[in-house]
Amino acid sequence: MFNNLTLAIFIASALLLAPLTVQAEEKTDAPVQRITQMLYPSVLVDVGRGQGSGTIIYSGWRDDDEAWTMVLTNHHVVKSAIQILSEFDPKKGEEVKREHRRPVKIRFWSYNQFSSAIGTSGRTAHIVAWDRHRDLALL
Repeated sequence: MFNNLTLAIFIASALLLAPLTVQAEEKTDAPVQRITQMLYPSVLVDVGRGQGSGTIIYSGWRDDDEAWTMVLTNHHVVKSAIQILSEFDPKKGEEVKREHRRPVKIRFWSYNQFSSAIGTSGRTAHIVAWDRHRDLALL
């Protein structure tokens, strides 16, 4: 009876502790991977009157060897850069609404030791699309 109980405890403890040792090994790489996934795609969107955050959703090369990066942000962050004005269209002979979009500044963070921000580098971005009701904008 004592031998069966000892054997059962040994097997149960081995089964319970085995996943913990695997998780402990994964924890050394997991924070670095999480920091890389969360911080590096984050950008600062500056529209002059205010700032907000954005997330890089795509970055790659176009056919003409130009870099192409797309940033997803909220409409409320860039709404001051979007104006819808009524203008007279001489061809139609009536007032029409036209949209004017100002470029916005994007700041990419530079990191040291994974999570210590050491500065930013800026780029000019254009508002490609926006949806006020969903509070989304694509730069």
